[in-house]
Amino acid sequence: MHYCILLVSPPVYLAGATAPPPVVHCSKSGGTADCTVTNAYGAFPDRSTCHAARAAFPSSEGELLAVVANATASGTKMKVATRFSHSVPKLACPGGNRGLIVSTNALSSVVSVDAARRRVTVEGGVTLGQLIDVAGRAGLAVPHTPYWLGLTVGGLISTGAHGSSVWGKGSAVHERVVGMRVVTPAPASEGFAKVRVLNAGDPELDAAKVSLGVLGVISQITLELEPMFKRSVRFKRSVIRDVQRLRDVNPDSLCGLEVYNGILMRWRCASTAACRTGGRTIENAAFEGAVNKYGAARVAGFMKVKRAYDPDGLFSSEWSDQVLAGGGMSVVRDGCALEGLCVCSRDSHCAPAKGYFCRRGRVYKEARVCRRDDKF
Repeated sequence: MHYCILLVSPPVYLAGATAPPPVVHCSKSGGTADCTVTNAYGAFPDRSTCHAARAAFPSSEGELLAVVANATASGTKMKVATRFSHSVPKLACPGGNRGLIVSTNALSSVVSVDAARRRVTVEGGVTLGQLIDVAGRAGLAVPHTPYWLGLTVGGLISTGAHGSSVWGKGSAVHERVVGMRVVTPAPASEGFAKVRVLNAGDPELDAAKVSLGVLGVISQITLELEPMFKRSVRFKRSVIRDVQRLRDVNPDSLCGLEVYNGILMRWRCASTAACRTGGRTIENAAFEGAVNKYGAARVAGFMKVKRAYDPDGLFSSEWSDQVLAGGGMSVVRDGCALEGLCVCSRDSHCAPAKGYFCRRGRVYKEARVCRRDDKF
């Protein structure tokens, strides 16, 4: 007699994730005209829609050079859009509705790997995940990075994205940059566009490292990495004490499943870049007082390079002009603090109707934050 045993198990559901949809959408001319651009979050802080007349998707430095030359010859405003445009404000918006979006989505090749010199050269549209994989196969490591692997190398360099460490060169990825190729506008005598080659020791490299996209389009980046290593984690006692104080103030505040329930902490060293930003993403309120913070001389040095690279301001916008002029980009209105548009100074900047009020920080009393009142 034969027995057949049927094993029945409940269905297994695997959690997964998908990449955000493309941020550039064009409805005419085969997907290159009548365009809109957004970011990975699907909306800019002011909830406006960014329009552009056309979009270009170059797949080589030669094609990129031609795109910039044609736009320069016609006086067209340009902005670079990365694959997923992870920054909160309008870094990729040229302003108005007659500008050009230059996508780096197809500039995604690894140019060279020199394991002996610990150097990797990639195109600007290569993602952080690709860079880490390529470096790992060569026995190299990017010591500290932002947490999202979908960032492009050109984008995270331009915005000063970083991980958390004060070891060695610190956690800012741009501190690993030893060379760049940047396509910028040029006079008619030079064909309306040129490739600027920057190497370690070139003072203009410090300006190009963190440029907010106002100097041109990054074609290639060369990074000097570290040999592969094992991570060692040590805690700072002062930080632990501060966290314990926060726990004692409100024990439930550190309990939650969402990534931003609790405390997100990062460290970084002083930067050699002319412009320095920080944080998970760039938000409007973070630029308040930036010129005074980083020093007028440093900003003046950056502006000197900007005038040389793009004298007509074709890669600039109202947003970047206001930031670099030192005015900041706070938009003060009801609910602005919850959207990262301002630092609250009154309850209306939060959402009092939903129980969120402007209050002092729990430990840093000079801070003003939107906090939910559970008794509301």
